[in-house]
Amino acid sequence: MNRQTSGRKWNILLGWAGAVLWAAGLFLLSGLPSPAAGAVWEAVLRLLEKAAVLLFGGGFSPAFRAGLAGFLPPAAQMAGSGVLALMLWNALRLSGVSFRGAAALGIAVTAFGAAAGQLHLILVPGRSPRVQDWGYACLGALLAMALAFACRWAWRKYPRLFNRETVSYVVFGVLTTLVNMAAYGLSYNMLGIHNLVSNAIAWVAAVLFAYVVNKLFVFRSHTGTARALLREFSLFIAARLFSFGVDELGMGLLVNLLHVNGGLSKVLVNVVVMVMNYFFSKRVIFKKKKPAE
Repeated sequence: MNRQTSGRKWNILLGWAGAVLWAAGLFLLSGLPSPAAGAVWEAVLRLLEKAAVLLFGGGFSPAFRAGLAGFLPPAAQMAGSGVLALMLWNALRLSGVSFRGAAALGIAVTAFGAAAGQLHLILVPGRSPRVQDWGYACLGALLAMALAFACRWAWRKYPRLFNRETVSYVVFGVLTTLVNMAAYGLSYNMLGIHNLVSNAIAWVAAVLFAYVVNKLFVFRSHTGTARALLREFSLFIAARLFSFGVDELGMGLLVNLLHVNGGLSKVLVNVVVMVMNYFFSKRVIFKKKKPAE
């Protein structure tokens, strides 16, 4: 019991520490002088453009770049405030506050912090408070809480579809897809390696990453012997080889025959592959044995 109490206290402490640090970071970023803020957004744009070149083989048009430059600041404000609201909600929930009460307090504290962040701009040269920026922060907090309520509803209404396992699989599936796309983009767009060879390199990188995260975090598989581990890994490779065949077929069809953009093709094919791999992992590879009666 003492260990449980100590662990709960640590979780509460970490929850509040994370929320406070995130709020402090948002406050500092919102108070950057105009030249510094402009330099930050320019660096972000250059980074995104490099990612586009890596994944899709081309940069931004002037019109798209200008539109993105206008979109990023309010989107970042909404995202940052949304994350803060969720972190506050989590800390309050850990502290024993009800779901609805934690949501309301999370939104209120986020809105108050955003107002304070805008008011202190009076002291920053070249900056002035803007009601619309405060509105973006409030909207981000509201959307984040709406998402939390939607997830809670789905979790209760469709427990087989929305649960820890499926949600974590989607999260790590997205990360695996990013690993796949990054390796493919580096090989195909940067190094000029043939499309299907680049796809094979990306597959190897993604499979190794996927096996580790699926075993440890998604299906929480425990193998007591080296033989069991080897069997599990072999099944994983066999299933991924099958889905790799689907991947290669899809990429060859879309890129080589239909001349669809390589990066876009990779996204479309990976959605199909991710669904296939879930059923292989759930039903065959990491299938939990029923306890003997």
